[in-house]
Amino acid sequence: MWRNIIRFSRGSNNIIKRTYLSDGYKLDQEWSQRLTTSILQKINSENLYVDLSSKFQQKKKITAIDVDIYMNKADERNVEEAADLLQKLRLTSQAHKILDSSQHAFIRLAQHHTETLFSVLNSRLDYGVFLDNYTANLLMDSFIKEKNFMLAARVATIQMLQEDMTHPITRYLSLYSCYKFSDNLETFTDLIPPAPVEVEKVAQPVSKKKKEEIRKRVGYLRNPYNDDHFDLTNTNHLVGKTFLYLADEIKKDDEALANSFSLLGYALYEKYEEGSQFLEKSKQLPVYKEVLEKISTFGSKVENLDENGQKFYDNVKSLSNQKDGKVDEVIENFVKKAVSENESKDIEEQKKTFQKWLELREQTLNNEINRLKRIQRLEDIEKLQEEMDKQEQKLWFFENIENIKLDIEDKKVFHPQRWFGKKKKPKKLDENYVPPDVESITRARRAK
Repeated sequence: MWRNIIRFSRGSNNIIKRTYLSDGYKLDQEWSQRLTTSILQKINSENLYVDLSSKFQQKKKITAIDVDIYMNKADERNVEEAADLLQKLRLTSQAHKILDSSQHAFIRLAQHHTETLFSVLNSRLDYGVFLDNYTANLLMDSFIKEKNFMLAARVATIQMLQEDMTHPITRYLSLYSCYKFSDNLETFTDLIPPAPVEVEKVAQPVSKKKKEEIRKRVGYLRNPYNDDHFDLTNTNHLVGKTFLYLADEIKKDDEALANSFSLLGYALYEKYEEGSQFLEKSKQLPVYKEVLEKISTFGSKVENLDENGQKFYDNVKSLSNQKDGKVDEVIENFVKKAVSENESKDIEEQKKTFQKWLELREQTLNNEINRLKRIQRLEDIEKLQEEMDKQEQKLWFFENIENIKLDIEDKKVFHPQRWFGKKKKPKKLDENYVPPDVESITRARRAK
């Protein structure tokens, strides 16, 4: 029996993948409870999408609560439609009212459709979807489990751009993801520009006529500007800035680890002058030997190093207070510690958040229904008032005929007289003037 158990355990090692968060952290069962509510049970997601799309085309209006209902009702087959509705909502006056549950639902919906997911997360102005600590943890843990460290590191860089690394689990999962990704740095796939489409040129017959001159309006050229944060598109720079951001956060936990990732961050971010200044202040501080070797390897691949860069790498090689140890194992221990201390608390808080979202959805929907009813009542009152005025005019027509005539006269539109130029004075006519032909005729008559 024990042999069979040992064989099974050996075989299962090839199947089970490493993960840090427990299955209970995902709260799949609690999240599915939203589908049992009366609001979502009555909804057909396909019909709702068609209705919202046609409403947007006709009136350029859709509400945040309608989008939220669709997001929570849709499944993985509707990822593209969900992204389309988010973009349409951002073009309306309701853009600022997008609900947190809509963003959470979309991230869960698109977590296996990574191309669409990161396209939406990168275009924050166009879609209005932002990661929070909980969803960032879910995504990074899932990608680490699949050993897709590039996508896990991409999530970490997005969190860095949002400047939100306060949560211990998020902090160390981000650090682990970026460090594993630094072993084999590649360009983030969502940052690769699309290949230009080649258009086949059709040979046109030579014409002797003069070619027509075609002029096209071009956009206004602005001076180039880079804020060195949201405008970063270089993968190494993004990862390097993430290391620098995380180094400040973990300094109180492990000084050697913080120093090591500060240096690695300066190297990847190519901030050599700042890196040299950091080294001058902390020459005797401990650093991990493994990270220094990685920095040296990276430096040997950099082409056309300037003076500041050469000085930085020379200073890195001269560091003497080097510490042995596997850095990924050190980070893993911090990850496990953060999970053990914060996982149960996160689960309870997220359960409460799900319940709040259910109550908020019902309340927002009722408010929207009441608003539409008020608008409808006002429209009905206006129509009734118009009908009463017409009826009153009919009943009291002869008594108010003079007033009616005055009203009609007031409603007449008098157009200003057109000006055709200055009028010419009419010529003065001579009363004694006799045309020549008439005079000759009279003379002839007298002669007779």
